[in-house]
This record gives sequence, C-alpha cells and structure tokens, in this order.
Amino acid sequence: MTISGSEVARAHWLFGALFLVMVLEELGPPAIRSLSGRASLAFPVVFLLAGVSMWGAAVFGNTAIDAVVHSLWGDVLIAAGVLDLQRRRGRLHAAWGPLVLPVAIGLCGALFLAHSEGSPSKDLTALWHVLMGAVLVAAGIGGVVWVRRGHIQWLAAYGAPLAAFSILLLTFPRTG
Repeated sequence: MTISGSEVARAHWLFGALFLVMVLEELGPPAIRSLSGRASLAFPVVFLLAGVSMWGAAVFGNTAIDAVVHSLWGDVLIAAGVLDLQRRRGRLHAAWGPLVLPVAIGLCGALFLAHSEGSPSKDLTALWHVLMGAVLVAAGIGGVVWVRRGHIQWLAAYGAPLAAFSILLLTFPRTG
C-alpha cells in the first residue's frame, strides 16, 4: 500500500502547522520564557510524536530509500526527544545536553537531502526536499552556535531557518 501525493502533501501541511506552533512557542518569547522559569516541553514532545509518525511513514514508503530514510528520521527524532525531555525535566545534566536538538535538527536536514529523489530542477517535490534539508542543516548549525555562544543575538541563526522549514512544510506541493 502506498500513499497518494495528496495525502503526502496533507501530512506535510499538518506537520508544518504543528512545527510552526512549536517554533513560536519555544523560540518566540525568550524574555517571557525566562520570566516564567519553566522549560517548555514543546520540542521534545513534538520530536517524539514526529519520530513515531516517521516510523509509520517508513511502512508506507514508495521506495527502499524512502523506507530507510523515514525509519532513520524516526530513530533520530525519538532519541532527541527522549534526551531533551530528560534534560528539560532536570534528569540529564551532561554538558552536551543542550546540543541534542540542534544536532538532531541538522541530522534531519541531511536526511532530507538524502531523501530528495529525482532532479530538483525537474521535480518540485525533490526541490522542496532539498530546500527543507538546507534550512534544517542551517538551523542545526545556527542552534549549535547559539548554544555555544549563549547570546540571544544568535537565536535568529537558529529560529529563522526553523520558521523557514515550517513555511516550506506548509507550502509543500501537492502532487498527483
């Protein structure tokens, strides 16, 4: 059983809306978040849900590379979600803990680039996968710099590509 192009587009649109809400909740109001004193659970929870959905997508993949990439996405997202959830709940105190999400986001970007089947110059879906992969790699790099530098000015290097990824998901082309 395979999924139609319209169903694939709908799944991307739904995830795009969820991802945009998550990005805005997580990165939008840092001053308010620091005043509240509590860590948001948006990223780790959405990563866990997305990881499970990626494993589901692996089952319905159209090609072998589709199935492999979706299952790897599921592994990366679930591992990152669990580790970051533990960090935010105060159970993971490792120095590398804050780097989990940016590194996972960068890895997911690399997987998007690997997932791009066909020529981006001839296939709109392949082009979208390349664009999504590029902005996630940029977000991963920006996130690592933001975590390492610790200055709010670097937040844009992380948040802007994540917002761009959301927009790309929301505008994913319907095929078929």
